[in-house]
Amino acid sequence: MARVADFDCFSQVIFKSVDDYKRMKDDSWYKEHLVGNHENFADAKRSSMTIGWVEEYIRGGEVVDASVYSRTPRGSKR
Repeated sequence: MARVADFDCFSQVIFKSVDDYKRMKDDSWYKEHLVGNHENFADAKRSSMTIGWVEEYIRGGEVVDASVYSRTPRGSKR
């Protein structure tokens, strides 16, 4: 049985920090050009957002130094 998503498009943005996301939302260019434009290509009533993080364990076939992940999100386990 296939589970097919009920959408035809998605976008993904990766920020280095939550603060970077907050700065984007406060940016005047973002507010002028992108806020509201969402309505031109997406049904805002049915849109959703997910939040997560990316951890890199292998880069170029080599194990990444685990010490770069000095803290993990609250509630997560290693």
